[in-house]
Amino acid sequence: MSTEVELMVKKFFVTMFSYRHRSEEVWRDGRLMALNSETTEDGVTFRVDGAAVPRGFRVVGNAGPFIAAAATLTSNCLWNYAILGEETMIDAQRGGVIGLSVRRLADEDIVIAGRSVAATRFRLITPDLAGTIWYDRANQWVSGELERSGATLQYRLEP
Repeated sequence: MSTEVELMVKKFFVTMFSYRHRSEEVWRDGRLMALNSETTEDGVTFRVDGAAVPRGFRVVGNAGPFIAAAATLTSNCLWNYAILGEETMIDAQRGGVIGLSVRRLADEDIVIAGRSVAATRFRLITPDLAGTIWYDRANQWVSGELERSGATLQYRLEP
């Protein structure tokens, strides 16, 4: 799975915030096998590399190596409905394991690609971001609005 995010917030031609994240993840039978990412936030670059090992998933980031449980998902996994049941996840931007809080809010209809979709809205909070994510009745991710460093990122499923 490939993830690519690029964000720049400007005010009167002055860059107030910049963020770029590129990540590659390899999954096999629901288990993370490999992770390689590079994130640059306001000029500071973080690299994360990881691989499945017999004792779990070994991650090496700027802060050094650690072993996460084999079933741990990453911060790139908002598309995966299983993330809603997790309390921790691998931080694919900086390395390490971070806390995660998820709360179900409401069932509602939202518009995706010009059509109404019955969805469930959840509130998600991590140390680095907070926001709202929606999954349809088949538990497929359809939308997200995440706040990071004062900016709101909107993600939508494309047809």
